[in-house]
Amino acid sequence: MAETADDLRIVLARALYPVQLLAYCWLEVAADPGFRAIAEAWSARNTPLLSDLEDRHRDALPDAATRLADEERALADIEAAVAASPDPLAYCRFHARLIEGGAFDPDQREDLRAPLKRLLSAD
Repeated sequence: MAETADDLRIVLARALYPVQLLAYCWLEVAADPGFRAIAEAWSARNTPLLSDLEDRHRDALPDAATRLADEERALADIEAAVAASPDPLAYCRFHARLIEGGAFDPDQREDLRAPLKRLLSAD
C-alpha cells in the first residue's frame, strides 16, 4: 500500500502542474482568457483519468495526501521559473501552447509513465 500511496502522490502532485502554471500565469502575469480556456480544456481531458485513479485507490488517498506537502514546492518552482524568464508573458504563452497540445497530459508524460502503469494495473 505504501508504494501505491507514493505512486498516487506522484501522479496527483505532478499531473496538476499545468493547471497550476496556467493559474499563476493568469493571476500574476496577464489575465489572458486563453490561459483559462486551456486550463479548462486540460481539466476536461484529464479529470476522467485522475478521478479513476482516485476511485481505484481510495484507500491510499489519506496516506498520499499527507505526503503531498513535499510536492507543494511546485508553486514556488513555477514562480521562480516564470520570474527567471526574460519575457514572462512569452514563457506563459509558450507553455500554454504545449499544454494545449497535450504535452503535459499525465498519460503523455515520461515522468508519470511508470507510476501510472502500476496504478492502472493494480486491482
